[in-house]
Amino acid sequence: MLKRKIIMRTIYYLFTVLLLAGCFKDKGNYKYSELDAMEITLPFPSYEVGAGKQLIIEPNVETAIPESDIEWQWDIEFQSPTDYKRFDKFAEGKKLDHVFSLSPLIPSTGTYSIRLHARQKSSDREFYSPIVMLRITSQYTGLMVLHGDDTQSDIGLLQAADFRVTEGVMETSVIPDLYSAANNNQKIPGKGGTVVQTVTSYMYDINGARVVALTDEGAAWINYADFSNIGDWNSMFMPGVNQGQPQFIIPQGQAVYAVDGGQLFGRVNSMYEVFPKPLPAAEGYNVASPFYEVGVNARVQGFCFEKDTRGFVECTNIGNFYYYADKVMSGVSQIVTSRDFNLAAMNADLIYVDRGGREGHYMAVMKQDDGSKYLAEIDWTAAIDADMSYARYDLQVLPNFNDAKFHAFGDNQVAMCYYATGSKVYRYTANNGESLVGRSNELRLQNGGSIVFDGEITMMKILKPNKNLDGPLAVDYYNYNKIMLVGVYKNNQGTIYSLKLDEPTGDVISYTTYNGFNKIYDADIKGL
Repeated sequence: MLKRKIIMRTIYYLFTVLLLAGCFKDKGNYKYSELDAMEITLPFPSYEVGAGKQLIIEPNVETAIPESDIEWQWDIEFQSPTDYKRFDKFAEGKKLDHVFSLSPLIPSTGTYSIRLHARQKSSDREFYSPIVMLRITSQYTGLMVLHGDDTQSDIGLLQAADFRVTEGVMETSVIPDLYSAANNNQKIPGKGGTVVQTVTSYMYDINGARVVALTDEGAAWINYADFSNIGDWNSMFMPGVNQGQPQFIIPQGQAVYAVDGGQLFGRVNSMYEVFPKPLPAAEGYNVASPFYEVGVNARVQGFCFEKDTRGFVECTNIGNFYYYADKVMSGVSQIVTSRDFNLAAMNADLIYVDRGGREGHYMAVMKQDDGSKYLAEIDWTAAIDADMSYARYDLQVLPNFNDAKFHAFGDNQVAMCYYATGSKVYRYTANNGESLVGRSNELRLQNGGSIVFDGEITMMKILKPNKNLDGPLAVDYYNYNKIMLVGVYKNNQGTIYSLKLDEPTGDVISYTTYNGFNKIYDADIKGL
């Protein structure tokens, strides 16, 4: 009996302590059942704003607490020089209406976390919204548009909600002459080819980002922030290491790759600002395409097309690919296959290649010596070499395919295969090697409505910018694989059609047109 009393007394004591501890901050003039709750939500999970620009956020608040009993402030996560993270106030008030100038709390462009913070005055209770991501960007973010008159080119900027990196609102604006206005009205010589921002994964230094524009007469190397010219194509290489024959430049994974005079160059942003020399592992190959990274978990981790053998060159170890001290040939070779086509000798020229078709596959449009074209579906993840040549499709059965000028494929979708002639865009389904007869149509709306492109089609692509998923300079475009761009030229005016795609069917959900450009050659997301 005594033992039971001791146990009961102990339980009563613990209960009393816990009750007192839970009421420590209470002012003691009401019961807990009488306290009103508060729920705070924000319209979007992420926001972005240019440095020095205004951002307005209207929160949603549900509470019975009188407004006169609440203090509001906005907090931003700040990392001190000692790496200690904490939330500090950067604005007051319930509604955010703030100009985000760089400051000790916001020392540079990048990604930050913010929240709305409320305190009930009478009870000293605190409430918080969910933490959301805020991207502070340079002044110029949106869609870069390379356009011109076939003798010289300019880079414009189209700012609209579809071209933000994160989902949200953005006032639509067009700056057609962003590059030339920043460079004493000087344009880039030549007919435009490619424009790209060299954002790579694991990039933590904003100064590693550049914009590069290629034309048929050279290239411009451009500051990411103000679009001032830094140099030409040769400025991107150590002196004397390249031939001065620009072919391709592309960011892939954590590296930027360039092809000059058939030589393949690669650099990691965190290691080199310019290309130090040709990649030793690719020495001896006459490269005739960009280098594509497939992924570190794939059996083949990267590939390019070789001009002399008219076959693909595969890399099975991206890590070895970056070595410069010695010629590392380990894992770089050509793979012979016999089913449908031989990867080492395709007996055809490469017209276009990109990720597409079934998950993890790549699609290559090939042109044979007699002019006929076929589509090679490649599975770099296959367990054995023979299975890499997944399927071959006769493209000649598609309507007006001999007039095709542009090609595009959507990632991991068999129905997102496209080609464009001078006046029309077509969609087709490439699935398991089945015939393409009867599996195509002119690009249409989901409801079956037609889409008329009013003018000459000068460009077509699906927006799939390289990603950086880590760190403060994260770039993960929310419309990745969901927006097709078609450039149209008529009466000396270029128009961009921005078409939202339904990925499973490849049809168009809706589209918007934007004017204000010359003849459009290329476009790409500028996310920093």
